[in-house]
This record gives sequence, structure tokens and C-alpha cells, in this order.
Amino acid sequence: MTIRTIEMTKIIFLVLTLLTSLSPVFAQDKLLTLDDIFSPDPAKRVAFGGAPARLSWAADGRSFKEVRAGKLMRVDPVTGDATMYFDSDRFAGALQTAAGISQAEATRIANSLTTNFNNTETAILVNHGNDLWWYGINSGELKRLTNNKDEEKEQDFSPDGKFVEMVELPRDKHPYFIACQFHPEYKSKPLDAHPLFTSFVKAAWENRLKSENLEHDVTSDKQVELPERASISSED
Repeated sequence: MTIRTIEMTKIIFLVLTLLTSLSPVFAQDKLLTLDDIFSPDPAKRVAFGGAPARLSWAADGRSFKEVRAGKLMRVDPVTGDATMYFDSDRFAGALQTAAGISQAEATRIANSLTTNFNNTETAILVNHGNDLWWYGINSGELKRLTNNKDEEKEQDFSPDGKFVEMVELPRDKHPYFIACQFHPEYKSKPLDAHPLFTSFVKAAWENRLKSENLEHDVTSDKQVELPERASISSED
């Protein structure tokens, strides 16, 4: 099956799901009348209000995620059948116990459409209170990964979901600290280096200018005087 066919299948499934979730008005036998639409009686007047449902495709590509009655559900777009996506109550309980999060906030986090699962959906990564937490769905264990005052940004699982792919410290803590699991040297050429290397050289140069108070010398027309190298005597 080609990528285009898969995408078309997803679109068809989504359209069918939206059609089946429309107001029951479209399923009734009689046609709508002006009284149905403009009746002053709220019990008789058809309500056309509401907001569209927020949906997100699941990792399996055959179902989607939707929050119903405050719970994260897995919905089959063909049949409309909905089941609990995972044990979100257990997750919320772990957030309260281990992370000290309030019940309301823990419930919201555990049933969010933006919950950060790994590729196999066996673990969850949570960013809360400027710290990262890892939750194992099968074990129900919640582990704290960081413990500092700095904000954590752009956290994610590695492609295989097993390792932390990259770690970076803020510039106010270190001029350039980036650790990675992949090999940027394999994607570098003499005249086309990987961005990690070019950014490292740039950071080193900017740090030298700052530490030696050379910013003004470099940005002005003043000639920078460099000390001559000590000559090496013949005896050396």
C-alpha cells in the first residue's frame, strides 16, 4: 500500500466518523420545519450550537484519539466504537503521588490529546514544573528525569523510544553543551558540516569575544593587534 493510498484511507475514515457523529437531527425521519428551527420553545427548537470535536490520529494509523466526558478514548473510525486509550486513572494517581500534582491537573494531563507517547505507546513523557517525568504504562511507575530550576524544552523520545536522543543546557548555564545519541560526523563534509559542528564553532567564537572583551574590536574598524609568537631558538 502506497503512502498516498494510506493518507486517502485516513481521510475517508475521518469523514465517515464525522458524519456518524453529527447531530441526531440528520437521522430523524421527518424533515426540518421553520418551527423546528425558530420555535420559541427550547424543548422543540433544534439546537445547532456546539463546537467541533478535537481528534488526533493514534500511532497505529487505524484509530484516533478523542476526549469524551473527560476521558481519553480510542475510537474506531469505521464502527464508531470507543474504548479507554489506556488506564489514565492509574497515570493520574501516579502524578498525584510521585509528582505532587493536584487531582484536577493530574486528570487533565492524563487525558490530554497531546499526551507524549513513545512510538509503541508503552511510555509517556511529561513536562511539568520545569522537570521531565517518565511514566511506564505497563509498570505504572513514574520516574523523575530532571531536577533543576531551568525550563525544559522540546522533550521527546528517540525514534526507537528507548533512549534520550538529545540533551542541551541553556546558554546562561554553559556556552555550548549538547549531547546526542546519533553521529553528526556521518552527515558532515569538509565544506558542508553538520549544524551541530557549525553551531559549536560559532558558540566558541562568540564565547571568546565575550570572555576577552573583543566585541568592540571585531565590530569596529580598529585593527586588532595580536602578540607575535615567541621565536624558537636553535637550541630548542
